[in-house]
Amino acid sequence: MKEALKMHKSLLKSNTRLPEDDLKKLIHRFKRASNQSLHKNSFSYLLNLHTLGYEFVSDQCAAFTGLNSAEFCEKGLDVLPEIMVSEDLAKLAQHIFPEMETAYKAMEPKDRSNIMFEVYYRLKGHDNKETISIVEYSSYTVFDEQGNATASTGICYESSLQINGVRGIVRLQTDSGQELIYDRMILHELEVLTATELKLAELLSKGNTRKDIAQELNVSIHTVKTHVKNIYKKLNVNSATELISHLNPN
Repeated sequence: MKEALKMHKSLLKSNTRLPEDDLKKLIHRFKRASNQSLHKNSFSYLLNLHTLGYEFVSDQCAAFTGLNSAEFCEKGLDVLPEIMVSEDLAKLAQHIFPEMETAYKAMEPKDRSNIMFEVYYRLKGHDNKETISIVEYSSYTVFDEQGNATASTGICYESSLQINGVRGIVRLQTDSGQELIYDRMILHELEVLTATELKLAELLSKGNTRKDIAQELNVSIHTVKTHVKNIYKKLNVNSATELISHLNPN
Protein backbone atom coordinates (compact mmCIF):
# COMPACT_ATOMS: atom_id res chain seq x y z
CA MET A 1 0.00 0.00 0.00
CA LYS A 2 2.84 2.43 0.81
CA GLU A 3 4.33 2.03 -2.66
CA ALA A 4 0.93 2.56 -4.28
CA LEU A 5 0.33 5.70 -2.22
CA LYS A 6 3.82 6.96 -3.04
CA MET A 7 3.12 6.43 -6.74
CA HIS A 8 -0.17 8.32 -6.48
CA LYS A 9 1.47 11.24 -4.67
CA SER A 10 4.18 11.37 -7.33
CA LEU A 11 1.50 11.42 -10.01
CA LEU A 12 -0.25 14.35 -8.34
CA LYS A 13 2.94 16.30 -7.86
CA SER A 14 4.30 16.00 -11.41
CA ASN A 15 4.41 19.22 -13.44
CA THR A 16 2.54 21.39 -10.94
CA ARG A 17 3.39 24.90 -9.78
CA LEU A 18 1.20 27.11 -7.63
CA PRO A 19 1.71 30.89 -8.00
CA GLU A 20 1.98 32.48 -4.54
CA ASP A 21 -0.44 35.32 -5.28
CA ASP A 22 -3.06 32.94 -6.66
CA LEU A 23 -2.65 30.73 -3.62
CA LYS A 24 -3.22 33.57 -1.15
CA LYS A 25 -6.32 34.77 -2.99
CA LEU A 26 -7.69 31.25 -3.23
CA ILE A 27 -7.17 30.50 0.47
CA HIS A 28 -8.95 33.72 1.44
CA ARG A 29 -11.87 33.02 -0.88
CA PHE A 30 -12.12 29.37 0.14
CA LYS A 31 -12.07 30.08 3.88
CA ARG A 32 -14.82 32.64 3.47
CA ALA A 33 -17.00 30.31 1.39
CA SER A 34 -16.44 27.36 3.74
CA ASN A 35 -17.39 29.31 6.85
CA GLN A 36 -20.62 30.34 5.20
CA SER A 37 -21.72 27.04 3.68
CA LEU A 38 -20.42 24.12 5.75
CA HIS A 39 -22.33 22.29 8.44
CA LYS A 40 -21.30 19.80 11.10
CA ASN A 41 -21.47 16.65 8.96
CA SER A 42 -19.00 17.85 6.34
CA PHE A 43 -15.53 19.34 6.05
CA SER A 44 -13.65 21.03 3.23
CA TYR A 45 -10.04 21.40 2.17
CA LEU A 46 -7.67 23.14 -0.21
CA LEU A 47 -4.75 21.01 -1.43
CA ASN A 48 -1.57 22.43 -2.99
CA LEU A 49 -0.72 19.91 -5.72
CA HIS A 50 2.90 21.05 -5.89
CA THR A 51 3.80 20.62 -2.21
CA LEU A 52 1.06 18.01 -1.58
CA GLY A 53 0.24 19.99 1.54
CA TYR A 54 -3.17 21.10 2.74
CA GLU A 55 -3.28 24.89 2.73
CA PHE A 56 -6.63 24.87 4.50
CA VAL A 57 -8.87 22.29 6.19
CA SER A 58 -12.07 23.33 7.95
CA ASP A 59 -12.43 22.70 11.68
CA GLN A 60 -15.23 20.18 11.10
CA CYS A 61 -12.59 17.60 10.11
CA ALA A 62 -12.05 16.77 13.79
CA ALA A 63 -15.50 15.16 14.05
CA PHE A 64 -14.59 12.76 11.23
CA THR A 65 -10.91 12.07 11.79
CA GLY A 66 -10.05 12.96 15.38
CA LEU A 67 -7.45 15.40 14.00
CA ASN A 68 -7.80 19.16 14.16
CA SER A 69 -7.20 21.33 11.10
CA ALA A 70 -3.64 22.25 12.15
CA GLU A 71 -2.66 18.57 12.47
CA PHE A 72 -4.27 17.81 9.13
CA CYS A 73 -2.39 20.61 7.37
CA GLU A 74 0.91 19.72 9.03
CA LYS A 75 0.86 16.12 7.82
CA GLY A 76 -0.36 16.74 4.27
CA LEU A 77 -1.24 13.63 2.27
CA ASP A 78 0.76 11.56 4.78
CA VAL A 79 -2.33 11.84 6.96
CA LEU A 80 -4.30 9.47 4.70
CA PRO A 81 -2.97 6.17 6.15
CA GLU A 82 -3.89 7.43 9.62
CA ILE A 83 -7.50 8.30 8.87
CA MET A 84 -8.60 5.95 6.07
CA VAL A 85 -9.46 2.24 6.17
CA SER A 86 -6.24 0.67 4.88
CA GLU A 87 -7.79 -1.63 2.27
CA ASP A 88 -9.83 1.28 0.89
CA LEU A 89 -6.73 3.45 0.60
CA ALA A 90 -4.82 0.65 -1.14
CA LYS A 91 -7.54 0.18 -3.78
CA LEU A 92 -7.83 3.93 -4.33
CA ALA A 93 -4.08 4.41 -4.71
CA GLN A 94 -3.53 1.33 -6.88
CA HIS A 95 -6.55 1.57 -9.16
CA ILE A 96 -9.13 4.33 -8.74
CA PHE A 97 -6.88 7.40 -8.47
CA PRO A 98 -4.60 6.52 -11.43
CA GLU A 99 -7.61 5.62 -13.59
CA MET A 100 -9.40 8.86 -12.69
CA GLU A 101 -6.25 10.80 -13.52
CA THR A 102 -6.01 9.02 -16.89
CA ALA A 103 -9.64 9.90 -17.63
CA TYR A 104 -8.95 13.51 -16.67
CA LYS A 105 -5.86 13.79 -18.87
CA ALA A 106 -7.79 12.37 -21.83
CA MET A 107 -10.14 15.37 -21.69
CA GLU A 108 -9.73 18.42 -23.89
CA PRO A 109 -7.70 21.08 -22.01
CA LYS A 110 -10.61 23.52 -22.27
CA ASP A 111 -12.86 21.08 -20.37
CA ARG A 112 -10.51 20.26 -17.50
CA SER A 113 -11.63 23.12 -15.27
CA ASN A 114 -15.18 21.74 -15.49
CA ILE A 115 -14.33 18.24 -14.24
CA MET A 116 -15.78 17.03 -10.94
CA PHE A 117 -14.31 14.05 -9.06
CA GLU A 118 -16.47 11.95 -6.74
CA VAL A 119 -14.91 9.31 -4.46
CA TYR A 120 -16.47 6.93 -1.94
CA TYR A 121 -14.40 5.36 0.85
CA ARG A 122 -14.38 4.82 4.62
CA LEU A 123 -12.62 6.64 7.42
CA LYS A 124 -11.37 4.79 10.48
CA GLY A 125 -13.52 5.22 13.55
CA HIS A 126 -12.10 7.20 16.47
CA ASP A 127 -13.30 7.50 20.06
CA ASN A 128 -14.57 3.91 19.77
CA LYS A 129 -16.83 4.80 16.84
CA GLU A 130 -17.48 2.57 13.85
CA THR A 131 -16.01 3.39 10.45
CA ILE A 132 -17.57 6.35 8.66
CA SER A 133 -18.62 6.10 5.01
CA ILE A 134 -17.52 9.21 3.12
CA VAL A 135 -18.29 10.76 -0.25
CA GLU A 136 -15.75 13.35 -1.36
CA TYR A 137 -16.41 15.86 -4.14
CA SER A 138 -13.42 17.72 -5.53
CA SER A 139 -12.21 19.64 -8.55
CA TYR A 140 -9.02 21.26 -9.78
CA THR A 141 -9.28 24.96 -9.04
CA VAL A 142 -6.07 26.69 -10.14
CA PHE A 143 -4.08 26.06 -13.33
CA ASP A 144 -0.69 27.31 -14.50
CA GLU A 145 0.05 28.85 -17.90
CA GLN A 146 0.60 25.38 -19.40
CA GLY A 147 -2.82 24.24 -18.22
CA ASN A 148 -1.52 21.98 -15.43
CA ALA A 149 -3.66 21.81 -12.31
CA THR A 150 -1.90 23.34 -9.30
CA ALA A 151 -4.58 23.26 -6.60
CA SER A 152 -7.55 21.10 -5.71
CA THR A 153 -10.51 21.97 -3.52
CA GLY A 154 -12.95 19.50 -2.08
CA ILE A 155 -15.67 18.80 0.43
CA CYS A 156 -16.33 15.55 2.30
CA TYR A 157 -19.73 14.41 3.54
CA GLU A 158 -20.88 11.40 5.49
CA SER A 159 -22.33 9.14 2.78
CA SER A 160 -25.61 7.25 2.80
CA LEU A 161 -24.04 4.74 0.38
CA GLN A 162 -22.72 1.94 2.58
CA ILE A 163 -20.30 -0.27 0.65
CA ASN A 164 -17.46 -2.54 1.68
CA GLY A 165 -15.15 -1.03 -0.89
CA VAL A 166 -14.43 2.10 -2.89
CA ARG A 167 -15.86 3.94 -5.88
CA GLY A 168 -14.55 6.67 -8.16
CA ILE A 169 -16.55 8.83 -10.56
CA VAL A 170 -15.46 11.55 -12.99
CA ARG A 171 -18.08 13.90 -14.43
CA LEU A 172 -17.85 16.77 -16.89
CA GLN A 173 -20.04 19.75 -16.03
CA THR A 174 -21.67 21.13 -19.19
CA ASP A 175 -24.24 23.80 -19.97
CA SER A 176 -26.86 21.10 -20.46
CA GLY A 177 -26.00 19.08 -17.34
CA GLN A 178 -23.39 16.44 -16.55
CA GLU A 179 -21.56 13.91 -18.71
CA LEU A 180 -20.29 10.74 -17.06
CA ILE A 181 -16.64 10.17 -18.00
CA TYR A 182 -15.59 7.40 -15.61
CA ASP A 183 -17.29 5.24 -12.98
CA ARG A 184 -15.77 2.25 -11.22
CA MET A 185 -16.60 0.52 -7.95
CA ILE A 186 -14.33 -2.06 -6.30
CA LEU A 187 -15.92 -4.23 -3.61
CA HIS A 188 -13.44 -5.96 -1.34
CA GLU A 189 -15.52 -9.13 -1.07
CA LEU A 190 -15.19 -9.63 -4.84
CA GLU A 191 -11.53 -10.50 -4.28
CA VAL A 192 -12.69 -14.03 -3.42
CA LEU A 193 -13.80 -14.46 -7.05
CA THR A 194 -11.53 -15.74 -9.78
CA ALA A 195 -10.92 -13.53 -12.81
CA THR A 196 -13.45 -15.55 -14.83
CA GLU A 197 -16.05 -15.41 -12.05
CA LEU A 198 -15.56 -11.66 -11.71
CA LYS A 199 -16.07 -11.13 -15.44
CA LEU A 200 -19.15 -13.34 -15.38
CA ALA A 201 -20.57 -11.51 -12.34
CA GLU A 202 -20.13 -8.18 -14.12
CA LEU A 203 -21.96 -9.52 -17.18
CA LEU A 204 -24.79 -10.86 -15.01
CA SER A 205 -25.10 -7.54 -13.19
CA LYS A 206 -25.62 -5.81 -16.56
CA GLY A 207 -28.62 -8.00 -17.34
CA ASN A 208 -26.98 -10.53 -19.68
CA THR A 209 -28.58 -13.98 -19.86
CA ARG A 210 -26.61 -17.17 -19.30
CA LYS A 211 -26.79 -17.81 -23.05
CA ASP A 212 -25.39 -14.34 -23.77
CA ILE A 213 -22.57 -14.91 -21.29
CA ALA A 214 -21.73 -18.33 -22.75
CA GLN A 215 -21.35 -16.71 -26.17
CA GLU A 216 -19.38 -13.77 -24.79
CA LEU A 217 -16.92 -16.01 -22.92
CA ASN A 218 -16.94 -18.75 -25.56
CA VAL A 219 -17.88 -21.47 -23.05
CA SER A 220 -20.83 -23.84 -22.63
CA ILE A 221 -24.00 -22.89 -20.77
CA HIS A 222 -23.22 -25.70 -18.33
CA THR A 223 -19.88 -24.01 -17.51
CA VAL A 224 -21.66 -20.69 -17.01
CA LYS A 225 -24.17 -22.31 -14.63
CA THR A 226 -21.32 -23.84 -12.62
CA HIS A 227 -19.61 -20.45 -12.32
CA VAL A 228 -22.88 -18.78 -11.31
CA LYS A 229 -23.41 -21.36 -8.58
CA ASN A 230 -19.90 -20.71 -7.23
CA ILE A 231 -20.41 -16.92 -7.37
CA TYR A 232 -23.69 -17.11 -5.45
CA LYS A 233 -22.06 -19.27 -2.79
CA LYS A 234 -19.00 -17.03 -2.38
CA LEU A 235 -21.05 -13.82 -2.22
CA ASN A 236 -23.89 -15.35 -0.19
CA VAL A 237 -26.63 -14.43 -2.68
CA ASN A 238 -29.39 -16.62 -4.12
CA SER A 239 -30.41 -14.99 -7.39
CA ALA A 240 -29.32 -12.68 -10.19
CA THR A 241 -31.52 -9.98 -8.66
CA GLU A 242 -29.67 -10.24 -5.34
CA LEU A 243 -26.34 -10.23 -7.18
CA ILE A 244 -27.25 -7.05 -9.08
CA SER A 245 -28.32 -5.39 -5.83
CA HIS A 246 -25.09 -6.55 -4.20
CA LEU A 247 -22.88 -5.16 -6.97
CA ASN A 248 -24.87 -1.95 -7.40
CA PRO A 249 -25.83 -0.82 -3.88
CA ASN A 250 -26.89 2.66 -5.01
